[in-house]
Amino acid sequence: DGKAFQVRAELSLPAECEMAVIKVVEKFGRIDGLVNNAGVNDGVGLANGNYEKFMASLHRNLVHYYLMAHHSLPYLKESKGSIVNISSKTAETGQGNTSAYAAANGGRNALTREWAVELLKYGIRVNAVVVAECFTPLYEKWIETLPNPQQKLKEIELKIPLENRMTTAEEIANAVAFLLSSKSSHTTGQLVYVDGGYVHLDRALANAGWVFHAPFINSNKGFELYAVWERTKNLAAEKYPAIKTFRDLDTMLADENIDLVIVNTPSITHFDYAKKA
Repeated sequence: DGKAFQVRAELSLPAECEMAVIKVVEKFGRIDGLVNNAGVNDGVGLANGNYEKFMASLHRNLVHYYLMAHHSLPYLKESKGSIVNISSKTAETGQGNTSAYAAANGGRNALTREWAVELLKYGIRVNAVVVAECFTPLYEKWIETLPNPQQKLKEIELKIPLENRMTTAEEIANAVAFLLSSKSSHTTGQLVYVDGGYVHLDRALANAGWVFHAPFINSNKGFELYAVWERTKNLAAEKYPAIKTFRDLDTMLADENIDLVIVNTPSITHFDYAKKA
């Protein structure tokens, strides 16, 4: 049976990083794996930041990755354990107004590769899991600060190619468990993107919109439209209660001189229409 144990530490303080490792070793007598995960996108940008804020952000987001690995290393050598660094898409995509956080994640990725090389001789594997849009309590708290949180969330989801949904915390955890375990025994120095294709897939291909005009309903385009309608009718019924069947839709388009706009993705998540100009 598994056992749970926690140590409360402020990892931006070097002494507490060392203390956390000592407490774990006192409890269990060994360390088999280290997951560096703590951090916060604190919005320290180029224009709105300064030296003090930038350095403080690096301590919140990067320096403790080094210190936790440094203090854990003697025990990882004994166990031939693994290290997994959690990183963010911001290292590659940028985000704007978050220079320190982006720099920290670039550092996380670089340290992953560097440590994988340095620790080869000890049989210690080092990998990273790169996160893009993952729905966590902190993410939910941020969304709720926006003027129209649900609309913003839907806009973000539409940019995620696979299934147009947020990555779950469980999916991140599954990747971490794999990289810590012997199932990934010949994997090291890798940056594993658990992001629904957000960083590397062309979202223009996955999310290209189809626009059908009313005259197309009874033409050869009608079959294509009907196929899409069958996949979206439940969503359509939620937004437009008057539309119950494809015939209702056809009538609405003809009577109201409306274009139907459907964002066609592997799993349809958006249904909308707009009147012609």
